[in-house]
Amino acid sequence: MKTYLKNSCIYQVFVRNFTKEGDFKGLTKKLEYIKDLGCNIIQLLPICPIGIVGRKGSLGSPYAIKDYNEINEEYGTWNDFRKLINKAHSLNIKIILDIVYNHTSRDSKLLNEHPEWFYKDKDGNFANKLGDWSDVFDLDYSNDQLQTYLINSLEKYITFGIDGFRFDVGSLIPKTFWFNVKTRLLNKYPHIIMLCESIDYSFNLEARRKGFNGLSDGEFISYGFDLLYEYNSRSYLNKYFETEDPLYFEKYKTILANEYQTLPEGGLRIRGYENHDSCRIAELTKNKQLRRNILAYEFYLDGCSFVCNGLETKQARHITLFDKDLMDTHIDKDWFELVKKLISIKRDETNQDIALSTISEEKGLYLAIRNDYRTLDKYTLGLFNFSKRALNIKNPYLLDGKYKDLISNNVIEVKDNSLTITEPLILEKIN
Repeated sequence: MKTYLKNSCIYQVFVRNFTKEGDFKGLTKKLEYIKDLGCNIIQLLPICPIGIVGRKGSLGSPYAIKDYNEINEEYGTWNDFRKLINKAHSLNIKIILDIVYNHTSRDSKLLNEHPEWFYKDKDGNFANKLGDWSDVFDLDYSNDQLQTYLINSLEKYITFGIDGFRFDVGSLIPKTFWFNVKTRLLNKYPHIIMLCESIDYSFNLEARRKGFNGLSDGEFISYGFDLLYEYNSRSYLNKYFETEDPLYFEKYKTILANEYQTLPEGGLRIRGYENHDSCRIAELTKNKQLRRNILAYEFYLDGCSFVCNGLETKQARHITLFDKDLMDTHIDKDWFELVKKLISIKRDETNQDIALSTISEEKGLYLAIRNDYRTLDKYTLGLFNFSKRALNIKNPYLLDGKYKDLISNNVIEVKDNSLTITEPLILEKIN
């Protein structure tokens, strides 16, 4: 178990759109910026060459990979990549790669050399198991040689200096492969970070109904994964913010509690409202109060925090994966400093061993309690207002006395177990 991940923050980078240069050299120059933000892990979206057949947009999707064992020449050379890794390590930043092992581009090297390693439909045509993506074909894992080939590719990156992997749609890849990864690779390199894009339950059920893999969270942890996505609960939270219907909020709480209860010991979720597939917080709502509460809540939840490049600049639009589309570099100072503060709170190792329970007192209000197992009387209260107005909370957990708000550093006094909430609060009792 990599306990440091509880207090870590991953910064997701799409090399093409992160800097004007759009390459490894440009990213290397920005490593101090990421370090200053407080993040200690960088996740790179796929860096391999992109296919041409069926290409989306002018530059193509990084998830339509042409060759697993090469890097996109638009990003630079292997030597440029090594310099990036070495500079990151000198700053105590780890680098993990986004790995796409469910499919390749429709003109991939693997398809050309080993067409027998690819999935075919009932008519014998190369195809996708689920969905109909115009730029990729799915792999067929029934071939042991394919599995060996892919594991060898992972080892190549490990020996080059990579610290871990994020596996795209990992739930669709069979358990035999994950067993082989664990026994052949993780036993040899136990330090490697394993992050799985574990798909939501509806997608999982659809896969199972059609006779394909749909692995559970427990299975992933047993095969050596450290971090999983939070998609099951997230869909209901999204619906609540879209509709303000309290029914979705109640469903969200139920699913969230189930995620905690069913996740095996040692497993963690990544916590971040934004990623390359989702909308931005600033897209979701223009209400400043609600934006700040959503942001703070995501960082307060237990697990490894996650920053999609552009979150810190309050990016208000979804950046395309298919064309040059630079991240907004204009900085809203108050928002930027809030992101930095929340990352610093997450990185505080005194909160390493925690439990979390949740209570909703009324529509739009969320009270989260973090306990330190080493000193059971030590805890913080996270209060998050998911409405667009001031709300009052009265709760026995909110003991009378003075508290320090870890976000603003202000001292707040509680009387009669009640408090009016607008801004997010993370309270630590001082007397």
